[in-house]
Amino acid sequence: MRLSCLSIWPLLGMAAMSGCASDDCPGCECRSAEDCADGQYCDVGTHTCVDACNPKSCGELDRACGDWPDGCGATLHCGDCPAGRECDADGQCECAFAECSGTCCAEGQVCDTAGACCSPGCEGRQCGPDGCGGSCGQCADGSTCNQSTGRCVADPQCETAADCAAKCGSAVSYTCRADETCLCLSGTFMSSGGPARADGAVARSASYALEADSFDGMAPPEGGASSAGFRLETTLTQ
Repeated sequence: MRLSCLSIWPLLGMAAMSGCASDDCPGCECRSAEDCADGQYCDVGTHTCVDACNPKSCGELDRACGDWPDGCGATLHCGDCPAGRECDADGQCECAFAECSGTCCAEGQVCDTAGACCSPGCEGRQCGPDGCGGSCGQCADGSTCNQSTGRCVADPQCETAADCAAKCGSAVSYTCRADETCLCLSGTFMSSGGPARADGAVARSASYALEADSFDGMAPPEGGASSAGFRLETTLTQ
């Protein structure tokens, strides 16, 4: 029960009243919790009675890690995560990378078909299986994956030069290369002519400036530049 100076005055008389007047905290509502009602405490800074605050626990906040407000103006530390796990925005320890069957995997690992952590083997490979049940990539149209090397290989275009006729169209010349791709030679006519031979035949030749796109998107033959020239020779017999 809290007693004020006024309430005890009739009992103690003027001497008691004189004692209250000489209190070193005039106007204070309280000096200790005993001066406050149940469920309140005395704020020693303001000497006023305020409702008591019950700080929350990590369990009540459903937090397993990190620092969180306890609801009473203080910070509550709910622990740290073990190696391989990180504290997420909800205060839960989650795997830093992939998680397979409850196990945290290392960086770069994925879950294989058995649900275990697996390191894909795609270094130097363009396509084919990655060893973990996935793929290292897909080849573009016109090429096929060599499963053993993991490299994309152009689909065969020809077996002989004749197979390149339709593909090369109006090219000056064409041939089937060793890798079974067509080499289409097209260019700009530069000059023609040639001396007669001793046997009476006339060697005719034509010079062309090779165009940059003459190789069907592939590099020119080794040692040749895209701006190089080439000659086609035919022999006419008189």
